[in-house]
Amino acid sequence: MAVKADGLCSHKKYTNISLQKPTEGSEVPKNPDAIVHLAIRFPEHVRRRLEYAAHENARSMNSEISFRLAQSFERDAAARERVAWMARLFSHVLAAADGKCSEKEALERIATQLTTTMPKELS
Repeated sequence: MAVKADGLCSHKKYTNISLQKPTEGSEVPKNPDAIVHLAIRFPEHVRRRLEYAAHENARSMNSEISFRLAQSFERDAAARERVAWMARLFSHVLAAADGKCSEKEALERIATQLTTTMPKELS
């Protein structure tokens, strides 16, 4: 993704996001829950989809964009949790394969992991 001279990232498939540093005299809010203004540019077809979704969900365009952006961070966190969970599960299989524990013990560990720590999306 290239950064243009005006400080915007550009890519045909993605929204342009401003990477400009705050100007002198502008303050960055210290409260992480503060509402801030962010100007973004994206293709017209994306705007239409957002407008339709906002209407369907009885939200303003701004609320729809904020909601969808927040959801994307939650999905990312959930995906990382699933990957970590699968890695822990797989480590029990590898331990059995390496002879560090018996197959029975590995299966017991896997069963415990499956019944106690499985992410909600996988259950």
